[in-house]
Amino acid sequence: MKTLARLLAILLFASMFVAFVACNANKTQTGDETNEDTEQELPAEPDKEDESDEKSPALYAITYNLLAGTSAETVQSGFALSDAQRLQEQMAFLQTENADLVFLNEVAAFQDESLPSFAAKMGYAYIRVSDFADGPRTYPSYGNANLYDARFCNYILYKNNRFRLLEQGAFAISDTPDDLHSVFSAMSDSDFRNLEGRPRVAVWGRLQDRTSGQSVVALCTHLPWLENGTDAAHTDFNLAGQEILFRRANALKEQWPQDVFFIGGDLNSEHVQTACGNVFKAANDGSLKSHAGETALDHLLYAGAILSSPAMLKGDFAWSDHLPLAARFQLAE
Repeated sequence: MKTLARLLAILLFASMFVAFVACNANKTQTGDETNEDTEQELPAEPDKEDESDEKSPALYAITYNLLAGTSAETVQSGFALSDAQRLQEQMAFLQTENADLVFLNEVAAFQDESLPSFAAKMGYAYIRVSDFADGPRTYPSYGNANLYDARFCNYILYKNNRFRLLEQGAFAISDTPDDLHSVFSAMSDSDFRNLEGRPRVAVWGRLQDRTSGQSVVALCTHLPWLENGTDAAHTDFNLAGQEILFRRANALKEQWPQDVFFIGGDLNSEHVQTACGNVFKAANDGSLKSHAGETALDHLLYAGAILSSPAMLKGDFAWSDHLPLAARFQLAE
């Protein structure tokens, strides 16, 4: 009996010792907050969507005078393309560039008929305006003529998957801008018919970015080129046109002060900063000779954005007497 009792005591003592060791080992693994092997809750990784939202969205814009109504071979000697072939080359260029906004000038009648289908295939929606009224209208020396077949149009193409159209409008580049296809009252019959040849207009659209909600106002125009009219005052009709343009643009900016603004087009001048009153900044400071390699008539102007890389000339003079002018922006100042 004594032997059995002694044996049981030894077994009880051994089991207590094993339990004590196991308990201390468990404390070492889970209870010691200073242990380097302790698992701790890591801080949450920043959400990738939130991270990208902190960066202002980018926008790529192009303005381009297509050169309406004449074959490319008459502009660039030795280069022969039909008007239809030239338009195909120009549209292929725009598809490759894949800009968010495209401002087009001198879209002639046959181009105007083709552009909607080209735009849709490239993923663009558009707004447009023609310089001659869409039907008969009385102009000096033209009489009550239907000049729609001789039209030049201004287009704004915008990426349909990025923007939705909120509002749109148009105005005449004249001293009666609400009369959409009017000319300057001071412009003589001779100046209008033989030099300017047509009324000048502007078209604008207010767009909303489908992702960020940012509103963007885009305005496209083709200004008068006549600087020394034959009227009594020898009016600078280009400068008068700039003043109308920027007066209207400033009114839109006052209406929507939080919007980002872009103006694109053939402004027919290398000097636009004075007329715009420094409200809009010019991407082309006149150093990029966009017209026939000699002058800088094409401009992209902006407000509420940052020019993120220098403006650049693109494309080929074989397609037009204007090179496309392009620039990249960030939509925040």
